[in-house]
Amino acid sequence: MPFEGARPFVAMAVGAACDPALGAEALWGLEEEGVPGLLLPAGRDDPSPGLMAARSSPLGLGIALDACGGVLWHAGIPGRPLLRIGPPLTADGARRLGGAAGRLAKRIPLRLGSCPGCLVHPCD
Repeated sequence: MPFEGARPFVAMAVGAACDPALGAEALWGLEEEGVPGLLLPAGRDDPSPGLMAARSSPLGLGIALDACGGVLWHAGIPGRPLLRIGPPLTADGARRLGGAAGRLAKRIPLRLGSCPGCLVHPCD
């Protein structure tokens, strides 16, 4: 196992066109749930940075942020993201996405309540 003994974390890829402050907000959302986050360099040729991030995480969870919004992926479900926020991606939306990833990592219910200016889409 490549992650044996590794500290658990949710991996996150932030696209070049995304405001870096939104990445910080998502990390704060993870921190609020007590789950570490690790920022990965986003590859320009990677067609699915969220899935790449999930596969890089010992928890199997990855977040991708770009100019079009944010997505939360699980490595065990590679066909589609679990959750999508935006467009547009706001600071509150990015923080909620990080919080959702943290809650999923802890296996507790998600809080998908109202988020002014956020479009939250459970991906089905």
